Order: sequence, then structure tokens, then C-alpha cells
Amino acid sequence: MKFYPFSGKINSVDEWSAHGQSDSNLGHKGQAVADTRTKSDSNLGRKGQAVADTRINRLTRWLTDSVNHLFCEENMANSRDYRNPNYTEKVKLQRFFTQLQIAASFFKEHFVGKIMYYETEIESVELHFSPTNFMHLCGVDYRKGAGSFFDDCLNRHVIIDELKIKKDGTTMQKLQVLGSIEELLGKHVHLTGSGRYLYLEFDYALRTRKQILALTLKDTSRKIVPQSLLDLKRKTVFPKGQKVISIYSKHLQTSELFYYLKD
Repeated sequence: MKFYPFSGKINSVDEWSAHGQSDSNLGHKGQAVADTRTKSDSNLGRKGQAVADTRINRLTRWLTDSVNHLFCEENMANSRDYRNPNYTEKVKLQRFFTQLQIAASFFKEHFVGKIMYYETEIESVELHFSPTNFMHLCGVDYRKGAGSFFDDCLNRHVIIDELKIKKDGTTMQKLQVLGSIEELLGKHVHLTGSGRYLYLEFDYALRTRKQILALTLKDTSRKIVPQSLLDLKRKTVFPKGQKVISIYSKHLQTSELFYYLKD
């Protein structure tokens, strides 16, 4: 038997180790590439989220600015209906300060935080009163805001120099009927339908049977709110309406009912 010499090359242990290290390096490089791609994808995800957040923030700012612009336009339009009172008018206004405190206390006790129900034999209304409604009923504009006006009236802290009166001259007329505001919870209240008083259009009105006062109401499609306080002594023609046979309130938190008039 003959033995032929082996002509192939046998790798040494070190060479095999080198190959193994090379394969390992390739594995690490592959992992590094995979990690890089993962990081890249992650960065792209963060960039995409950042872009989305930026667009949302821009949209939010745009909506906020648009709403503020609308409110500013409304406030500017309302402020054009008022003017600063002169010295004589300021003296007259100060005479009503006690009456303002009494009227504000009346609305706080019986209307704020409640729904007021007025029912006739054929229909009923649910009246929602907010403290910010009080300023408009009095026919004034308060530079500190409607909410502050209500609070300042309650606390007898009304600042005369912060007040403006209506240019149409109706402020004093409105303030004069505040002394009869409790008639709105009496047994001689009538509920009318829609109508018009001078330039004022209303959906309902609560009025006294005699020609004393009327509280006009506006249906905002979401709820019925106070609109204006009218002096009926100066108005010869105003809708008679239907006699109110039931007046009661429902507390918004406790749902407790309280009857002022019940047939």
C-alpha cells in the first residue's frame, strides 16, 4: 500500500481562530447595521412625531387666535354701544349702588346655580342665569369685566370710574326698575312669546301684569338666557302674554326643587 502525500493546506488553529473572528466581526457589523437602521427608523419616528406635534401646535394656536379674534371683535362691537358718563351721570349712578347690591344678592340667592322654570297653561321656559348676565341687564359696561361687576355689586365695591353707560340713554331706565326685580318671583308674572321692542328682538319675555318691568329672554338653541331688562312704564304697547301659574327652581348640583308659585 502506497501513501500519497497530501498536497492541500491545513489551516492552523490560529488561522481557524482568525476566520472565526472574521465571522464574528461580520456578525457585529451586521448587528451594527441593524442597530443603525433601528436608530434611524426610531429617529424618523421621532421626527415624524415632532412634525405632527408641530402641526397640531400650529393648528391649536390658529384656532385660539381665531376665537380670541372673534371675542375681541364682539367686545369691540359691544363697547361701541357705551360711553363714559359725565359728572352728573356719575352722581346718578352712585345713587343706584345700594340697589345694585340688593338686586345682585337677589339673583345670587334665587337664580345663580339653578334652572328657573316658568309655566303657563300652554307652555313653559327653562331660564339659565349666569352672574355675567347681570351687567347687561343693568345697561352698563364694566372695564373689569362682567363677572367682576357682579362680585363688586355684591361686595359694595363698584368703582365708578370703571363704568360706562349706554349711548342710547337706557341705562338709567334699567336701573330704575331694579327695585321691582322681585316681582319676577311673584304671582302676577306673565310669559310672552317672541316680539320686538325698539331695536331689540326677543324670543320670550317675563313681564309683570302691570306696566312695571319685563325681562326679555333669548333662546340660544342650547338654553334660554336673560337678554335685557325693560322699563314698561315708558312702553305703552307690549305683549300681554299668558299668566304664569307655576314658578320653581331646580338646583344644578342637588336637583332640589323649590316652588315660588304653584297652582
